[in-house]
Amino acid sequence: MKKIFLFLFALALVMPASFGQMTKKEARAKARAEKKAARAAAEAANAAVVKKLIEDRHFVLEATFLADKTGRRISVTPTLNFIMVEKDKATFQFGGGSQVGYNGVGGVTMDGNVQNYKYKVDKKGVYHLSFQISTSLGTIFVSMTIMPATSRADATVQGTGGKKLYYTGEIVPPEKSRVYKGSTIN
Repeated sequence: MKKIFLFLFALALVMPASFGQMTKKEARAKARAEKKAARAAAEAANAAVVKKLIEDRHFVLEATFLADKTGRRISVTPTLNFIMVEKDKATFQFGGGSQVGYNGVGGVTMDGNVQNYKYKVDKKGVYHLSFQISTSLGTIFVSMTIMPATSRADATVQGTGGKKLYYTGEIVPPEKSRVYKGSTIN
């Protein structure tokens, strides 16, 4: 009887401690689930911001890469390579910063009026945006694909001469943008 009592007493001391603790596997699963939920909430908040920027025509695509028609990509400075849309006005700029160029920062800067601004959202929530920038030197055609969860955007810019330039970067509000606008040529 004494042995049974000691066994039950020892079991009573050990049981509450083991019920309150998680195993390492359970702790990792819980941490993963919390991280996934936080990432989903951040992506949803970012998607809402991107939606508002596109609907309000108030954004900057800061490019981190430029590519030509052959697909050759180069890493560029986002402060000098951008497409900015502010309501009915737009600015298109590319530059290297190492040479003078037409705009003072090694490239070209063009201001113009936005025309034919259209966007649609596909089944996956990706935005497909197209518009034209009417400048004194001609029309620039811009088409963009924007991932709202990450703000990542790809843009194709084509002039009236048919040459294309491809931008890859991030969509940001103009207030948070770090771009430096060079001298316009129009």
